[in-house]
Amino acid sequence: MNMRTIRQIRSSAVARAAVVGCITAALVAGCSTPPAQTATKPGGPYIEPAPAELGAGTARIASVNTEHGFVVVDFASRTMPEAGTLVNVYRGDKRVGGIRITEPVHAPLATADIVEGEMRVGDEVR
Repeated sequence: MNMRTIRQIRSSAVARAAVVGCITAALVAGCSTPPAQTATKPGGPYIEPAPAELGAGTARIASVNTEHGFVVVDFASRTMPEAGTLVNVYRGDKRVGGIRITEPVHAPLATADIVEGEMRVGDEVR
């Protein structure tokens, strides 16, 4: 692995940790989330994930990072899936994409790579 690749990976990991920390602080303080943003990430055909046991309640996109192609998901009232789990994202009844849960996971928040589609703050994760 060359130095440029290592720097990109490190930059992405630092950005994820910073976003999760900021979102956690905002949720704990009762602040609102940032305004709706969208992100897209090109990729191959989406593989339908096996049903994940997410429990009752609603998990929602809390933040979208377009620069690094990931989202932060708030699993406030749901069981959090393990890193590597593929889940679908919906806007109303329409499926708008898919994400893969990644590290860091700090209950009730988790980061996830955008596998396909366009995500917005407030979209439902199921």
